[in-house]
Amino acid sequence: MNTKGILFSFKGRINRAKFWGYLIIVELIFMFIMSGDLYLFNLTDSATIKDFLEILVLLVFALSIWIHLSLYVKRLHDLDKSGWWALLTFIPVINFFVLLYLGIKKGTEGPNKFGEDPLNNLNF
Repeated sequence: MNTKGILFSFKGRINRAKFWGYLIIVELIFMFIMSGDLYLFNLTDSATIKDFLEILVLLVFALSIWIHLSLYVKRLHDLDKSGWWALLTFIPVINFFVLLYLGIKKGTEGPNKFGEDPLNNLNF
């Protein structure tokens, strides 16, 4: 599975290492974009530029939610669970425990109804 498939698709499975790796990389990229946006927002007095930056923030936030959900769903699939459980990440406090569960619990060995074991194909 290529990076595009991992970040945007809700199909398949990923192991714990890929989950944490992509999650950390995506978080760092979005933090960089958001901090640059905040810097530019405070730097300018133009209402047009500020409006553009606000729209950019909304788009980046929506993209972030999509990518996070796709990672959570694929991790749940590795645990042989429905991706709908990823909706628990929208509940404060519970989301922390869901993240820990997804990041620590070992996936199903061998193939399951969501695909082949991701540990059989360890390339990033």
